[in-house]
Amino acid sequence: MPTLTPASRRGVALTRTLLAALGLLSGAPGMAQQWCTTEGPSVVVSDQRTSSCYLNNNGSTLTVEEGGSIIANGNTSVISNGTDSIVNKGRIAASNSMMSALAASGGTTVLLLNAVTGQIDGGTAIVNSNSSTIIRLENQGRLVGNGTTVFNMGGMIRTLVNSGTIERSVTAGSGRTINNTGTMEQLTNEASGKITQNGTGVVIHNTGSILKLVNKGEISGGTALHNTGFIDEFINTGSLIAPDGEDAIFNEGQINTIRNAGLIQGGVGLNGAVLHIDGDSARMTGQVNGKAGSAVIVNGSFTTDNNFSVDRFEVAQGGKLRFGGNHFVKTREGVFQNNGVVTVPAGVVADISGDYIQSSTGQLAIEAMSASNHGKVEIRGSAIFDAKSTLLISVGDGATLANQDVLADVVKAGSLEAAQGFIVEDNSELFNFQAAVKGNSIELLTVLDDGSNPDDGKGGTDTGGGTPPAASGGTVSKRVNAQGFGQGMGAAGVLDGFVSGTGNTGDVANIVTALGRLGSQEEVAGAVAQTLPLMSANLNQVVIGGMQGVNRVIQGRLDGVGGFSGMSSGDGYLADRHLWFKPLASFADQDDRDGIAGYRSNTYGFVFGGDAVVGQASRLGLAFSYARSNVDGKSTARTNRADIDAYQLIAYGSHSFASLPDVEVNWQADVGLNQNDGRRVINFGGLDRTAMADFDSTTAHFGAGISRGFQLSDKTRFTPSIRSDYFRIRNASYTESGADGLNLSVRSQTSEQWFAMLEGRLQHQLNDRLAVSANLGAGYEMLGESNGITASYVGGGAAFRTPGMAPGRWLGRAGLGLAMHANDRTEITARYDLEGRSGFTAQTASVNVRWSF
Repeated sequence: MPTLTPASRRGVALTRTLLAALGLLSGAPGMAQQWCTTEGPSVVVSDQRTSSCYLNNNGSTLTVEEGGSIIANGNTSVISNGTDSIVNKGRIAASNSMMSALAASGGTTVLLLNAVTGQIDGGTAIVNSNSSTIIRLENQGRLVGNGTTVFNMGGMIRTLVNSGTIERSVTAGSGRTINNTGTMEQLTNEASGKITQNGTGVVIHNTGSILKLVNKGEISGGTALHNTGFIDEFINTGSLIAPDGEDAIFNEGQINTIRNAGLIQGGVGLNGAVLHIDGDSARMTGQVNGKAGSAVIVNGSFTTDNNFSVDRFEVAQGGKLRFGGNHFVKTREGVFQNNGVVTVPAGVVADISGDYIQSSTGQLAIEAMSASNHGKVEIRGSAIFDAKSTLLISVGDGATLANQDVLADVVKAGSLEAAQGFIVEDNSELFNFQAAVKGNSIELLTVLDDGSNPDDGKGGTDTGGGTPPAASGGTVSKRVNAQGFGQGMGAAGVLDGFVSGTGNTGDVANIVTALGRLGSQEEVAGAVAQTLPLMSANLNQVVIGGMQGVNRVIQGRLDGVGGFSGMSSGDGYLADRHLWFKPLASFADQDDRDGIAGYRSNTYGFVFGGDAVVGQASRLGLAFSYARSNVDGKSTARTNRADIDAYQLIAYGSHSFASLPDVEVNWQADVGLNQNDGRRVINFGGLDRTAMADFDSTTAHFGAGISRGFQLSDKTRFTPSIRSDYFRIRNASYTESGADGLNLSVRSQTSEQWFAMLEGRLQHQLNDRLAVSANLGAGYEMLGESNGITASYVGGGAAFRTPGMAPGRWLGRAGLGLAMHANDRTEITARYDLEGRSGFTAQTASVNVRWSF
């Protein structure tokens, strides 16, 4: 059995004497307790030990495995006074609440690791005496103490890292979770770490020296940090949480730098420290007080929750300070220096007790809701604005500003020096704000930005001082015109009158305010587009497209009874006297054209009818159609949607000539009723409304054509034709609901289109039961009308005209068909048809079953 040397015996005796004197150790060591030194340099504990472990061999390693424990009866459970390492995965504990669980004395502990599954607990969990050094103390599990949990009693701890929990467990009385009277080079509480106490007192108490203190996790339960010693740097990116009414940081010693990018809940006593507020998430709920030499420097984006009373206050270049309420910043001997952005919300008075200096990089941002409700800055000392500094006016949501409104006492100081020509900017495309220095105050005048010098989309820019220029008309119109949105010029002209008014009331005032919040020409043009009539006056184009689809079905029926089956959109109807039925499904896409927004539509429906031969060479028929169209606007009109239920009654017929049996004349006449439901979403500048429309339309159509068939072979036939079709739609007048002053009162409207068409159809019989067809044609629309709508806003103003789209006048059509006779009475037909104009396509696909009876 190895024996203890005289030197090692003296070291053990000295350690025990010291700890006993401190009340942390009792009893006398006996050889029965020396199992750590007699079991070799590497000791592994996987069972339960009830006697103390003394580590005094250089290079000794103690590992307590999960499930193992050392709980010495009446003594400190583990004592290290050599160059040792301790790894605890189980439990090291004192047998009573007055003893320490683990003590380092007289040596160097290379590593003290409490692993995730480990717990060290006692009156004091860990003690490091004044003759000891711990190179790395790392807690991943739990350290629990009744009085003090970690006590660096005059010793040296190079690195203390906590990613677990360090806790003072006693709820009564005061104490310290971590007490440092020695030296710590770095103390770090990681993001998962928690240092806390259940009673009252101090979580981290320093009377010694800490070079760097970093908190990424949570420090809570009392005053987070009480310093009467020296701390070079304290960095908080986590949370410091003090009880109500207590300080989170109380500095009575020297802290050179505090950097906060996290939460400090509670007051802060800086003494002479410099506090840097970093990042975009920093928050400080209590008052910050400092003495001579103290300073607060805002480097990130920070909103106040309380007051500041320090020697010097600075918003650094790139920093942003927002007053979260009627808070004060009091500077004792220094100044409030603004090199960044200071924002004062509407209804808030920022009280600066001291001098205020705004440099050329500084901005003072004032939020405005109305002439009487805006941010204010009261400076009790002198205020100096550099000639190149900026006053930024931000029009808030729900604001009610109008042309020529005066915002008084935006800045008021004991004395004011504001160089002529300092910059005034705003976030409104339509309004500018003129600053005027009057005595020791600055007031603002709201004026129209006439658009003569369009900006880059950041709102208006002006210079302070001087006499405001006279407002000119066309404020909205010039933005709309600059965006090439000619369709909106009529509405923009009316909105110009709204904006230029000085006594707007009711919803017009709300509309003007919403327009004033828009920050770019594009936003203004988009807002005007939202106020235009349903589907930007293009709804009739959709209706005519649906009527043309029904027209092609009727033409297909007439083509089918005159020749082969399966030859066009409705061909192949089985016999001379029958009823017929066809479902319809089509998709149309119209691109934007000439500054007018396009649309997409889906149409579903059916046509059914019946016809019979009259005499030897004529056929007469009647049909009924129903179609449901869902239409969505594109581009600036994308917030438009309309649903159309269309009903048509159709008469049609054909006649062939005895002397020219291959020549046929056909005709079609129909009338209809459409029920239209529309929605326009208006969402700009804080407005969120939906205008609802419900109105009827009547439709009429007449067309006629002539064709001649040429038999190319016994199975192939080619039929050229010419045709003319006239369409007419009349929309009833209507008034929208749901959008207050932006509801439209729309006048009745009539639209007409007249087409001439040349088409060729090729038919081929594959066998007795199967036939294919192809058709190709071109046409021209001869009227070229653009379907404009005249309307007026319910809120007021003159009527204005919104031009609809003038569709491409040339059009082309193509189709493919396949027909199969399943039996003598049943035919199945599949077709695909395509129609196109400039920027417009319409596609129809169908599979039909027809029968005779």
